Amino acid sequence: MATEGMLLKDWFAEGNALPYFSSYDMEIGLKKDIEYPESFKLTIRIPIHAVDWSKEPWKTGKEEYYDTVLQGEIEIQ
Repeated sequence: MATEGMLLKDWFAEGNALPYFSSYDMEIGLKKDIEYPESFKLTIRIPIHAVDWSKEPWKTGKEEYYDTVLQGEIEIQ
């Protein structure tokens, strides 16, 4: 469960499940009283190691895993 003021590194810590994302669910705030550049790029990379449910492990009794990286970036102005 994410809470206000929580750091992304804690929210996305190893072993945590990813939350449902929509444009209404996540806000990233900048600290006050800090001078930021006129614009900068925010990049988030989330490595995923998960069971491949398309292989139907509940039928085979064998879990197969896959690895991928979710990535997104946005320019902040």
